[in-house]
Amino acid sequence: MGPASLHVGFRVARTGFLMTVWSCGLLGCRDRVDAAVPRTEDPELILTEEMVYRLEAGENVSGAIPLGEEAIAYWGSEGLWRVDRTRTRTQIVCYGRGLGIVGGGQTARGAVFFDSLSNAVYEVTRVGGCRKFGTLAANRLISGIATDSGWLTIDQLKTAKARLVFYPYGRGSRRPLSHELPGFAQDSSEASWLYLSSADDGAIPGSRRAPFGWVLLTPMGVATPVGSSRAYPSVPGMIEQGSSWIALPVIQVDQGYLQMHADLSSDKRRFKVFDRDGNLLRTRELIAPIGIYARYGNRLLAVRITDATELVLYGWRWRTH
Repeated sequence: MGPASLHVGFRVARTGFLMTVWSCGLLGCRDRVDAAVPRTEDPELILTEEMVYRLEAGENVSGAIPLGEEAIAYWGSEGLWRVDRTRTRTQIVCYGRGLGIVGGGQTARGAVFFDSLSNAVYEVTRVGGCRKFGTLAANRLISGIATDSGWLTIDQLKTAKARLVFYPYGRGSRRPLSHELPGFAQDSSEASWLYLSSADDGAIPGSRRAPFGWVLLTPMGVATPVGSSRAYPSVPGMIEQGSSWIALPVIQVDQGYLQMHADLSSDKRRFKVFDRDGNLLRTRELIAPIGIYARYGNRLLAVRITDATELVLYGWRWRTH
């Protein structure tokens, strides 16, 4: 085990749930939560640490995207930055201005980012170069991702109602397509809490605020039956609006969906597992300063706190017994 590592394993089963978390630094391991379950033949998800990028202690991180194998771009309250394996940290400035990033996605050359300050889409290369792709017809850009067929964004109209907009790739007559958001996102006060995350079959819009609704969309923005646009009244310990709990994005894995809820006032986390139809299977509470934010290929991106802020890429696989 290296100087700073974290391993997470959990088993989703009809008869139990297993999760083990430990965070270790130069002074030893300080956080651990585990729970034994009956033996089962159901698959176990194993996360293995592959890459760690150490940042400054206390640095704010809202999201990140790998730039190839040697660097990662991340954003937060201080703009967009690139850090490589040697901990060389460089701010990414496009056309002489800072950026207010609200989402992005990987490309063959690096990554694209959605800037809420200018409503522009920028591509950042693996070495940190920047070019502008275009400007979106948005009043206030809230979130955005890149799918295989185009850009998908959430923006807020002057009427304060948020909407979903799909921008197909290509030129000519391909115009943006607008869609209404799911029912949980209709309230204008909900707009600033909304997010988009990538999925194999399209995208997942959701809310960071209780009751944490989410739904799976096709690549063109049409809702499918998978996911939930309702609250979960049967979940033990339901979190009320106005509390210090927020939801991180829902992440699709090949046998279902994962999501972490975080208490902003402590290191408490709630790790949730959903099946392929979006039904909640298990909720597990743990004490660990970590958040899992996104999936890129066969890796999960996490932000964790040890003696510094760290961006961690975990490989994941299912293991059957």
